[in-house]
Amino acid sequence: MSSEPLLSPVSGQPMVPIQFEGCTVYRDPETGGHWLPHGELAKLAERHFDKELPPILEIDEKSMHHSGRFSPESGIELVEYEFADSGIKIEQDLSTKGVWLDSGELAKIMEYLHEHVEDFEMPKNAADRLKISERILLFLYALTGNPPQL
Repeated sequence: MSSEPLLSPVSGQPMVPIQFEGCTVYRDPETGGHWLPHGELAKLAERHFDKELPPILEIDEKSMHHSGRFSPESGIELVEYEFADSGIKIEQDLSTKGVWLDSGELAKIMEYLHEHVEDFEMPKNAADRLKISERILLFLYALTGNPPQL
């Protein structure tokens, strides 16, 4: 990433880098949204797992559309999609795999993880020692590792 500040795809304002579980994520102070570079999510996964995590939810391909917002990393238009039956919607840069979450989406992810924790294919010993914040980031990493094609 360049040394230029990343601009929010919603407000257009510079985002603030935040260290979160050893990863750098970016927060839009105006809207409360977050930009999660895929490489940062990968760092967390590499610390905890020695293999690629499988996708956890299926993408509802009927929900896919260009969002009208643009990636702070590449400048290309973000694609928004929903994960079937989860209520979770994300916007993603299909070239960098970076993810934009509006402020309410993190809460939806936390709620979903809380309700479906037994469904995740994480090794038992890893699941026992991961904090919920790490689980959220790993969940996002697994969801977005292979972005769909529009």
